[in-house]
Amino acid sequence: MSYSALAPLLCMLFLACCSFQTLPASAAEVDKLMVRLRYKVHILNGFADNAKPLIIHCHSRDDDLGEHTLWKDQEFRFKFIVHFVKTTHFVCDFNWGSKSLDNISVFKNDAETSSCRATGNCFWKAEEDGIYFSNNDQNWVKRFDCFQIYNHHLQIHQPLVFVTIREVTIEKSGFPEVELEVELKITVSPNSMLPEVIVSRPDMNH
Repeated sequence: MSYSALAPLLCMLFLACCSFQTLPASAAEVDKLMVRLRYKVHILNGFADNAKPLIIHCHSRDDDLGEHTLWKDQEFRFKFIVHFVKTTHFVCDFNWGSKSLDNISVFKNDAETSSCRATGNCFWKAEEDGIYFSNNDQNWVKRFDCFQIYNHHLQIHQPLVFVTIREVTIEKSGFPEVELEVELKITVSPNSMLPEVIVSRPDMNH
């Protein structure tokens, strides 16, 4: 049979396939059938002002996306194709002034693929009280709680004092046992990174 004779038949088969694929189906059925390979991750600065920028560093096992500074309402985004053999896993470090959240998983096979499959987008927005997730930039759910202070950037403006009191028993030759109260006082001075340790004890002559 010649190509000219097959052409109408091929056109009819093509139209039939298109009609079959456009039959109505529920969103759940579509989600089960959909296989999405390409995804895009968005990191947004959702803080209330520009007093401090949001600094992020995202990477996977194979790719380092570098460090990026985001001011209020700015966004960093990257796209990729899901790996069939190895696990596709991207994590990000979020730093905001003296606070940070590290190793936040922003995409991992079987986790975000199910959450982001419908749109192909994973949105992460950092705010004062934590990090929120959405797959459409509209409906947000908190995934991680508020930022934690990390010590190597902590600036101390008031002295901090921690006191521990313990009872110790001292035995001397020819003398009865004496119970002493030993006070351990740790003072962190302003603008100092290393604590000053002071150990005081009662006067032995009393």
